[in-house]
Amino acid sequence: MPILKVADPNKDFTVCVDASREGLSGVLTKEGHMICYESQKLKEHERNYVTHDLELAAVIHALKMWRHYIMGRKFLLLKDNSGVKYMFNQPDLNMRQARWLAFLSKFDFEVRHIKGKENNVADALSCIIYGLFEINISREENDLEQRIRTTSVNDENYTKMMEELENNVTNSNKPDISINKEGLLRFKNRLYVLD
Repeated sequence: MPILKVADPNKDFTVCVDASREGLSGVLTKEGHMICYESQKLKEHERNYVTHDLELAAVIHALKMWRHYIMGRKFLLLKDNSGVKYMFNQPDLNMRQARWLAFLSKFDFEVRHIKGKENNVADALSCIIYGLFEINISREENDLEQRIRTTSVNDENYTKMMEELENNVTNSNKPDISINKEGLLRFKNRLYVLD
């Protein structure tokens, strides 16, 4: 897991982006230290983009996410696809590219090509979106369950309902309450959360 640092507004930012057939990703750094990172699963219509547009979509996505950091200041944009820097010289653009070019014109940046093997963080993020999503969800769920366990000990109603269910005392007023395999109360198959 990367160690994130607080952004120092007096130093230059570097935005490193990548795209794959799975998703878009980017990393915002300062002096080689990661400030933040972002990845997004491709939308259905984005799966039909040609490689050039997909790489450009990754740039647009990253700049939208971090515009509060980089708007109004010069930054370095690192890409492993050199086609992005030639977009400003293309005579014929489709509507999407023209809209993206108008958005890019608001920023002051230099595009630099890097080798694909040097773009390993952004590349990894663009390829393993599903795994990261599942890891984050499971961490949040475990944290919530732990907080419920900690606070439920002091709640009289919660402990009373637990005791009744454990002792098989039937309560016709609350037929939808049960205990899950983790030992927490559930109401209509949803986790019961204290007030």
